[in-house]
Amino acid sequence: MSTTGRATLVARAPDLPTYSVLIQQHGTLFDAAKQLPRMGELQGRALALVVEIAGTACVVRHYHRGGAARLLGDRYARWGPNRALRELQVSESARARGVATPAVKCVAWYHRAIFRRSDIATRYMASTRDLADTLFGGETADAERATRAAAQLIRDMLRAGLVHSDLNLKNILVAPDRAYVVDLDKCSVEEGVSTAHSKSMRERFLRSLTKWERATGKTVAAGLRSQLIGAFGG
Repeated sequence: MSTTGRATLVARAPDLPTYSVLIQQHGTLFDAAKQLPRMGELQGRALALVVEIAGTACVVRHYHRGGAARLLGDRYARWGPNRALRELQVSESARARGVATPAVKCVAWYHRAIFRRSDIATRYMASTRDLADTLFGGETADAERATRAAAQLIRDMLRAGLVHSDLNLKNILVAPDRAYVVDLDKCSVEEGVSTAHSKSMRERFLRSLTKWERATGKTVAAGLRSQLIGAFGG
């Protein structure tokens, strides 16, 4: 952990000097990423940038509020939960328990008055597509491979005690041989996933699946749907 002006950052020791200098020069990690050669962009709730930092391709994103609190934009109460630090802690715990999720390379937060703003850099997973794109925009063989990988990921999450509050098709990235879960800032790692939490995750996932079916006019094959929903058990 290091403090630079109003910024506090956490990164592994070999990478800490590089991240510290970037924040010293540009004020925030996300502002620094905007000045680096861009390898790509990812569009979710807000723009995320793919850049190389300390020899690693990273996705750098700035935290933004959603839902009813979106009027506050990127501002979080200084005395409230630190979402960046929480995402780092959850990611490390989940990875230690065998859940595939991109490694967090750095988190940084910045205090001003009563508010906190935060950034995070995670390892960029090349050659991945989110589950929505794979199921609804790919070939049948791709959809079948993605389904098997995603179902295994869901079983791994439940076995590891990872409770994901927003498990939707966009938060599962699929590579040729495995799937990864992302956006862990509202998640927790428990000693076991309760029946209520498993049901909530399954229902959220099913709503996402149905939403994409309606949006695309395509229907996921019954066998694939059964594999995905069956992975939640119960």
